[in-house]
Amino acid sequence: ISKIGVAGTDFREIRSYVSGDPVKTINWKATAHRANPASIWPLVNEYEREGRKSVLLFLDASDSVEIGSNIRNVLEYAIEAASNLLYYFIDRGYRVGVAINAEQNHYFYPESGRQQLTRIIPRMVHLKAGGEAVRMISSIENFRQYIINHKPLAVVVTTLDAKSEDTLAKFFDRLKSYYSRRRQPPMVLVNVIGRDLIPAPDDYESHLPVMMNLRSRPVLRKMRRTGVTIMEWNPGKQSFHSVLAGRMRR
Repeated sequence: ISKIGVAGTDFREIRSYVSGDPVKTINWKATAHRANPASIWPLVNEYEREGRKSVLLFLDASDSVEIGSNIRNVLEYAIEAASNLLYYFIDRGYRVGVAINAEQNHYFYPESGRQQLTRIIPRMVHLKAGGEAVRMISSIENFRQYIINHKPLAVVVTTLDAKSEDTLAKFFDRLKSYYSRRRQPPMVLVNVIGRDLIPAPDDYESHLPVMMNLRSRPVLRKMRRTGVTIMEWNPGKQSFHSVLAGRMRR
């Protein structure tokens, strides 16, 4: 049970009985009307597994997060946010898997325990931004079967300040296609605001943060309408701990 999750209430399929199935899951009516009455094995109801104790974390470290200076930039803060989320869920006993979209992609299958931290954190610390943001979409395929079976919470850490709206829309559409249509998929977008990290050496660039803010507002509204929970973090004005604590209280 700790490996595959507790059975929920959403019906999935009828299958043959296997050793260890609870007697209460036997479908006696389907067993009586099965195509092969000579079989000695009854049929049981299979239910979707609860994924509340599983998390998939998608970290975007593509070229689109290279916003800011060498000292303060979106990539560094995205890594900080992802590391804090990883520690938060591991500390509470969740199974956490990570997909890192960077110069070289990295994938970590969902596991629990502190060893998962020691596997992932060193890779995050030495990350270099690179590649296209659209590669995030293909990273979902590495966890396709896990998403179908376990319905985990999906958390995406990126920035909307320099990203195509189509990329995120396609990402969440692909992700939602692997969840049950009977309930709202548990999806969270952590938007690391990078516009205040941009140096403004002249009058034109001093208006750039305002323009980036206006550009990202419609995208955020669209994401919320599709059921995505938004966590916005402005590293120049608040700590990620305060953002996370406020969200978890709600």
